[in-house]
Amino acid sequence: MERYSTIIPLSPGYPVLEPTQQPLSVALIGAGAIGRLHADRCMRHSEVRLAAIADPGDAARDLAASLGVPWYAHYDELLDTVKAGAAIVATPNATHLPIGCA
Repeated sequence: MERYSTIIPLSPGYPVLEPTQQPLSVALIGAGAIGRLHADRCMRHSEVRLAAIADPGDAARDLAASLGVPWYAHYDELLDTVKAGAAIVATPNATHLPIGCA
């Protein structure tokens, strides 16, 4: 199965995706219960590479170390440092908007 990263529009509403060989680099923001589930799925998916984790907790630092990925206490530092193709925002709902707009 090929992973797709570039959308090539043919007509409005019907994009065609161009295959790529590179795994999708994903940053994880938030490493609570839901974030840990996302981290697990990223690590198990052959076409995804977990790039880094941002969460101020000690458990998040330990999770990042156990997965061999960089850890950042604050998402701004992660976003300024890590080049990722996507980000998963797994934080409390009230924080999604400011993080998504960062």
